[in-house]
Parts: sequence; structure tokens; C-alpha cells
Amino acid sequence: VSNVDRAPLNDIGEVIRTALKKNEKIEIVYNDVDGGQSQRVIHPLNLFKYKNSYYVTAFCELRNDIRHFEIKRISNIPTDMPPLLFLCFSFSPFLFYDPTYG
Repeated sequence: VSNVDRAPLNDIGEVIRTALKKNEKIEIVYNDVDGGQSQRVIHPLNLFKYKNSYYVTAFCELRNDIRHFEIKRISNIPTDMPPLLFLCFSFSPFLFYDPTYG
């Protein structure tokens, strides 16, 4: 069990943590660095803390790629959606680790 598994997160972080444990994908509204917003469906794969911020590593259906999303930039997770089925594939966070990140 990692420190992130026990760390207190905001409501959005808790929804992501639950989706990760239940292998469910979720719909999010993400705010980019330039202030733009995009609606995405993500498949959470890993939750981690880096430089005092929490991130979720997820497969993003919009970009068809593995991406890192800063949790504080996720402004909304619709709660009126039925659970979405998870995209199944083997994942190791170390496959996407970049020591130069940040």
C-alpha cells in the first residue's frame, strides 16, 4: 500500500481513487495550463504525488494515449453517469516514468 492509498484527497481525488480500485473509467473536465477546458474519458491506472501535487496516470480516450493529469486541474467529474467499463490491459507505472519530468 503506497502513501497515496492512505493520503487524504479532495472529493475529485477520492472519486479517482475509487474508480482505480473498482477498475472503472470516468469522465472528467480538465483545465489545461492555458486556461482551456476539455472533456475526457480516462481509465485511471495509478495515483501518485510529485512535488506536493497529486496526479493520476490514465489512458485518455481523447488522445488515445497514456497521460498524467494533475488532480487540482480536474474541475468536474459528472456523478450522474452509470459506471463505465474499464479498458483492460497490463500496466506498470514504471513503463511511463520519465526522470526528467517536472
